[in-house]
Amino acid sequence: MSSTSDKLLALRAKIDATDKEILQLLKIRAALAYEVGETKKQTEKSPVFYRPEREREVLEQLGNNPENPFKPEQTRAIFREIMSACRALEADTKVACLGPSGTFSEAAVYQQFGSSVQVVLAASIAEVFQKVERGEAEYAVVPIENSTEGMVNLALDSLAMSNLQICAEVFLKVEQNLISHCGNFAEIKKVYSHSQSLAQCRKWLNENLAQAEVFPVSSNAEAVKMAAGEPNAAAIAGKFAAEKYEIAILAENIADRYDNTTRFVVISKQKVFPCKENKNNKTSIIFSTENVPGALMQILQPIWNFGINMSKIESRPNPQKLWEYLFFIDLDGHQDNLEMQKLLSEIASKAKFFKILGSYPKGF
Repeated sequence: MSSTSDKLLALRAKIDATDKEILQLLKIRAALAYEVGETKKQTEKSPVFYRPEREREVLEQLGNNPENPFKPEQTRAIFREIMSACRALEADTKVACLGPSGTFSEAAVYQQFGSSVQVVLAASIAEVFQKVERGEAEYAVVPIENSTEGMVNLALDSLAMSNLQICAEVFLKVEQNLISHCGNFAEIKKVYSHSQSLAQCRKWLNENLAQAEVFPVSSNAEAVKMAAGEPNAAAIAGKFAAEKYEIAILAENIADRYDNTTRFVVISKQKVFPCKENKNNKTSIIFSTENVPGALMQILQPIWNFGINMSKIESRPNPQKLWEYLFFIDLDGHQDNLEMQKLLSEIASKAKFFKILGSYPKGF
């Protein structure tokens, strides 16, 4: 046996020994997590097992540790799975999202919660909210904004009318792919996908599938299911959906922007405590104003006065009143912060309608 083979055998033996040490440490962590769960059940009337602010702080510390040999996102992925498995020892976690299985929403669930969760699929965004409101799931993940196509209006409208709160946010890089049993582009006569995905690939479709008719459907996963059962059909969806339904990818990453990203929010009945560092917190609000000159400026001026950063503002028609508009705003900071409390109180006093959608940790 060569010296190289001897060295590899010795290194593999060390790796095996190290893996056993890691497993022993995971056993200790699992036991501690179980004990935390039992303590909560015994001492709290309505125990909460998912703490997004706590998880965010831990993941940030681990990812930015100078001794960490991996990229921060790699470290977060590893430890998120560890947290997910340990949380499952405390209690089952049910998370609702848009179905059928294989959607980007389901991928966002696993990115945020890890794989040790029970996914509850819904037929529409409205039903996703209903699953949590009826207690069929503790949490839900819904798309709220895309970097190419802007806000997801159905999600905004549901947030405006629901009593649920935002408790976390997830940023998912969305790689759109052309999925089909067809052997080449020329065979394709129909393309199915969600309207947002079709819009994100508009230029590519015009240049490569001008002969095909596009059909918006309720979700990308539903598009893949439909394309699978029809000749001369294709779908635009993620690799997750292609793998779920075992259909080949004909063209990869066809979105018009390479950095195409969707922002999802986690909604629940749960109020979230602030992260220790206020810069890691975000507060989302919604309001309407009287239809008089300067009404919106009176709302925005205090934000500047308090020196609080407004990272987003979006307007939407009020679904309950003709020609009235709702304004959605994201602010840096948590509603428990004294300065934020003063600001929100002043905005509420000037607004016709005002609602806090939630304070939550910023996503990575």
